[in-house]
Order: sequence, then structure tokens, then C-alpha cells
Amino acid sequence: MADELLYEKRGHVVILTLNRPERRNAMNRDLMHELQKAWLRFKHDDDAWVGILWGGEGPAFCAGMDLQEFSSTLQKRDESEGPWWPDRWSPVDLEIFKPTIAAVNGQAAAGGCWLTTTCHLCVAADTASFGITEPRWNIGGGDQIDIIRLIGLRHAIELTVYPRLVPAQRAYEMGLVNWVVPKGQELAKALEVADAILECGPAAVRAFIESYYRCYGMEHFNAVKLAGHIQKDLGKMDDAKEGPRAFLEKRRPNFRNR
Repeated sequence: MADELLYEKRGHVVILTLNRPERRNAMNRDLMHELQKAWLRFKHDDDAWVGILWGGEGPAFCAGMDLQEFSSTLQKRDESEGPWWPDRWSPVDLEIFKPTIAAVNGQAAAGGCWLTTTCHLCVAADTASFGITEPRWNIGGGDQIDIIRLIGLRHAIELTVYPRLVPAQRAYEMGLVNWVVPKGQELAKALEVADAILECGPAAVRAFIESYYRCYGMEHFNAVKLAGHIQKDLGKMDDAKEGPRAFLEKRRPNFRNR
């Protein structure tokens, strides 16, 4: 059986590719556990600075949970095997503040839509579509609550109760997607964005992303205090000297993440 998740490293960039095209990349138990392992591998690799999650070249980014396998497995599963899915297995859940990019090649429905929101940025093919489709089948999706922070209450409700997947351009208008590109160019665009991110100091990028996530919704002065605490050690790094030096010498900084 082919690997259900592919892990590739290109310089400082890691590409995770969902690899169940015959099942529209629907998430089964193995895939979710592999995602957890891969994201943790990325998190703890000091030489990996940007992560990309791509749906591959099939028709879908991810069609959500593999309900067929889930239903059949649940009926005969031995509790000693542990939980069907891991407790924490996305960049947000695992508190990964290295920048991550979803490269959405096609349909992102239900848990697949949620998966795009767990990355910090999103590139979508112009043929991609998005939707929180759980209510159509009268099932829950508590993790989807995070989407309110991204697109606001009314857009979240539209994405949930309107019984159609919304196209990429509409998802862009909602704030769910950062860039829309012609079909087949989503990975190339994500790599272009990753290369631009690599022009920044990796520690500063992580610190700002962590500040945004931890301080969101906090009272102003408490948020400022926490952000200052998160970012307090940046000035002690060698990269803090390299940045201004490169600016004065009119060249791209050579950051080393130290």
C-alpha cells in the first residue's frame, strides 16, 4: 500500500502531501496519525522553517473524514488499540508557530475545510471549493469553531448552512483564502510564498505568529505584555545583528535561526 502521507524537504521548506486520491484524500485513522507524526517532525526540525500541506494532483484536497472506514472500524474496534484519531494532530493543536501554508488543489469539505484553517496561510486553485458540510449529514464538527476567528460569524454561518460548497473566489472574499491561482499552480504559488517568508528571520516570524494566536481576544494591555514576553529574546540572537547589517549593506540577510 502506498504511503498515505508524503514528506518531502526542499531546503528550509517541508511539503506534506495527502496521498489518498482514490478516496479523495478522506482522512482515515492511519492518515491522521501520520499527519501528527509529520507535523511533530517538522516542529522539532530546527532546519525546517516553513511547512506546506498539499492535496496532491487528485480531484480533492480533502473530503473530510473517511466515514466508510470510520463506521466499519468503529463496530469492531478493540479499545486497547487506543483512540481512532489522535488528540492533537494539526499545526494549531500542536502549537506550531512556524508558518504553514495550505495548498488547496480541489474540494475541501467538512474536516478538509477545517484542515485548511489549521494552516496559517492558504493558496487555492481557482477550481477549489470549500464548505463545512457536517450539518448536511446531521453530524457535529466542534473543531470548526476556530473558523469564526478567521472569517467572522456571518461568513462562518454561510459556509455552514448554505448547502453548497463555495468556490475559491468566494472563499477569498470571505478571508478564508489568501491567494487564488489557476488550477495546477497552487503548489508553485505556495513555494513562492514560502521563499518570500524565508527572507524574514525565522525566529521573528515564529514569535509574531505565536503572539497573534496567543493574544487574540485578550484585553489590550495584557496582550501587549504577553507579546513582549514572547518576543523578548529576539534581540539576543545572532540573527538580530545580521538583519540590520544586511539592511545597511543592501543585501538579503543570511539568517541562521540562532
